[in-house]
Amino acid sequence: MINDTLFFAGFASIVLTAGLYSFFWFRDRKQIKSETTPQVVATVSSPEPVRDREMIRLQLQAYERLILLTERIALHNIVHRIQGEGMQQREYAGLLIGQIRNEAEHNITQQVYVTDAAWDAVQRYREQNVFIIGNLSAALPPEANGMQLSRMIMELVQTDPKASLYPVVLEALRYEARKLL
Repeated sequence: MINDTLFFAGFASIVLTAGLYSFFWFRDRKQIKSETTPQVVATVSSPEPVRDREMIRLQLQAYERLILLTERIALHNIVHRIQGEGMQQREYAGLLIGQIRNEAEHNITQQVYVTDAAWDAVQRYREQNVFIIGNLSAALPPEANGMQLSRMIMELVQTDPKASLYPVVLEALRYEARKLL
């Protein structure tokens, strides 16, 4: 039963990773194509440079916050930060999922400053982590404790690096932020 859950979680993460990769690949191809087509230059004056610099600063800060969010909700980090000692596994799973949702809600306004692709990647990552915790919790017997769930999460992260979108999302956010520099 645990192997089935691990297989399903791994399969789901591979599908999500492939989807994000293809999304960014097609978007970059579209951007390259639009950059190579001739553009009509408007004679209207450009926005104030100070305003542009301020917007870039806000966008970079938003990417920094989303990178921090990605780090904080990474399965290996959240399990180390929130211990499952003395809790039943369902209670611990609820605590982890609640913490992930709280972190995401705290940063929800950052979507105003980042690309749709970057925001979508962070949201998919959050959903994937909630999904993994829920599935691993469901695979354990009801009488299991939080430490057993914690070990299962860490085992999944360590044995199957592709089970998480963590590196893909981090790279996507870094890529988007570098384009602003």
